[in-house]
Amino acid sequence: PRDPFPPFLTHYFPKCEHLTMALLVDYWEHKAHLSRELRAVLSSHASAVDHQQKVVKRTRGEGVVGRGGQALTVCGDYGTICGIYVVPDTFLMWADNAMREIV
Repeated sequence: PRDPFPPFLTHYFPKCEHLTMALLVDYWEHKAHLSRELRAVLSSHASAVDHQQKVVKRTRGEGVVGRGGQALTVCGDYGTICGIYVVPDTFLMWADNAMREIV
């Protein structure tokens, strides 16, 4: 008979800065491959555009902070995120470039 598998530690959570760094390093190492895969994802039935201020609340930058900065999110079929952009305000003229990039 085999020894029982040791219990998994369920109380360990990485610190936010470690998790963020790990995700960023992974992104930069695989950016070309991720971009190629994302270009293959198509949305044919639905799309949604949404602005959220809370997402960019802690963003630093003269063009966004203190001027109503928003996160513009474009979603496709089944909630697939097609793009996330930081824009100065909720005017849809900022969505023009985002939509051109997605389509």
